[in-house]
Amino acid sequence: ITSVGTLTSLNVTGNIVSGNANLGNLVTANYFTGNSFTGNSVSIAGDALTYSLYLNGSSYITVPSTSADSLLGSGNYTIEFWCKTTDTSWEIFAPDGGVGPALIISGGVFSFQYQYGVGGPFSYSAGSITDGSWHHVAVVRNSGTVTLYYDGVSKNSASDSTNYAGQNMTYDIGYGNQSAGRYLDGYLSNFRVLNGTALYTTNFTPPTGPLTNITNTKLLTFQNSTLIDNSSSARTLGYSGTY
Repeated sequence: ITSVGTLTSLNVTGNIVSGNANLGNLVTANYFTGNSFTGNSVSIAGDALTYSLYLNGSSYITVPSTSADSLLGSGNYTIEFWCKTTDTSWEIFAPDGGVGPALIISGGVFSFQYQYGVGGPFSYSAGSITDGSWHHVAVVRNSGTVTLYYDGVSKNSASDSTNYAGQNMTYDIGYGNQSAGRYLDGYLSNFRVLNGTALYTTNFTPPTGPLTNITNTKLLTFQNSTLIDNSSSARTLGYSGTY
């Protein structure tokens, strides 16, 4: 890992040992030949956001969600992260089997789907997310209303009361199987999911430091030198694709 500026980025360019999908020890020699990592110098409001994960346009991360410990449920939730990319079409967060919400970018336009592949209640033209700078994104459900916040500003909202609990399924980050070629080529940092909390209900100043394991955190990742879940759920994150 090389630290450059205020943000260290994990850029996986080594050779992954065939058959090893669990990157719980991402930076160990067990998964790579050599230590080929590159730094990504960036300052967000003058503060450090620790690490980011680079996805190269042909790989993605998988997150398990079980009926006993659902990533999302029937009530309030918050999905938030920082991203940096020039990629205009990719699927940020989507279920891989089962019923779940999806956040998609196509042609620089955000689209939220309350049920993946069924259609979305709203979209927002956010071309600036592909400008190669860091941007904060949050999707919040508060009392049956889902709102998209972009760099802390509310951009669109719609009604949604879908119950996402009680399923054994996987969520994908950086890819979705609805359309071919929807892999992310870019960086993600401090990806957090809260089940039961609508963290933002009005416009806000995006966080400029590492996110923490607050109440109802069900996923907290892309903020260490290894690919781990820092939430109390401690989910085993997987990797799929090629580098």
